[in-house]
Formats: sequence, C-alpha cells, structure tokens
Amino acid sequence: AWRLAPSPAGLPGLVLDAADAVRRANTLLDAAVVVGHDLRHDFKLLRRFHHRRVLLRDTAFCPLLNAGLESRAGRAGPPSLRALAREWLDESIHGDHAHNSVQDARTAMLLYRIIAPEWEQYVRKKWSEVPAEFLERRSARQAKKRSKSSESAAGAAKGLGERRRVLWGALRGRGSQGS
Repeated sequence: AWRLAPSPAGLPGLVLDAADAVRRANTLLDAAVVVGHDLRHDFKLLRRFHHRRVLLRDTAFCPLLNAGLESRAGRAGPPSLRALAREWLDESIHGDHAHNSVQDARTAMLLYRIIAPEWEQYVRKKWSEVPAEFLERRSARQAKKRSKSSESAAGAAKGLGERRRVLWGALRGRGSQGS
C-alpha cells in the first residue's frame, strides 16, 4: 500500500492499494519528460513499457555522459550513478550508507542539467522535437529564474565547461563518421 498524504496526527491519510498507486503514477508520467538513472527497472515495476524515448532523459544511457567515463573499459552494461557522479560531479554518493532514492534523483537531475543543451540537441537529432504538449508554459519571470537556476547547476560541476565541449565535439564527430 502507498501512503498519499499524512494526517494531522502523523498517521497515514489516504492509503492506496498497489494497483491504484501504479495507475496514478502512470497518469502523471503520461504527461512528463522523465529524468532519472536506469529507468528500465522503475518502468518495469510500473508496467510501463511504452514510454516514448523522446520523453526520457536516462543518465545511464546518455552517450555524452558515458563518453566522459575513463574507467569503463571492458565493462558491460550501463555505468552506475555512483561512477557518473564521481566522474562528472566530483562527488561520492551513498558512501557506506544505504541506497538513498532522493539523493539518486537529485544526482540524476544535476547530471542532466549540466549537459541539458547538448542532450536536448542530441534528442532532437536522434528522435525528434519534444511535443509541445509536454513542455511547460513559463512566464518571462519563471524563465529568468530557471535560467539562473540552470547556471548555478552548471557552476556546481567544477571545471566541466571545457571538458563538456570536448566530449560533445568528440561525440558529434563519432556520429558523423558512422553516416
């Protein structure tokens, strides 16, 4: 069962059964661009096998982020979020602690925001534009606030500007060689 909202006494308010929770989650995801890490497992639990690629930002499968990993030689499968955070953000996540889904979500979003312009260009080139109905309408004030927020996220990743340009150039070069 899933708790929807706490009651004033600290006890669960409305408790949803698993099927209702999955239905509500899928309703929310139907109208969203989803950012996360290795979303295959999450989507499998939600029985969501139809999410459009143009609406996914999965850090496990982003070629630009993967190209930045020096320690991936000879390893199969997608890189761990821990490896991406260590390489791109110079951060150690989890450490000796248990898995923390909130920290994972924040880390995936920060990774996305660092390379968002390049990632969005990659998505447009590979699949298509994100349909307009999935884009939030923002006032000029909200857009300015978001711009400042994105700049601070990019600034949080020390010294990655030049590295990002080099990696994106290498990725574009690799793509054009295969065509």
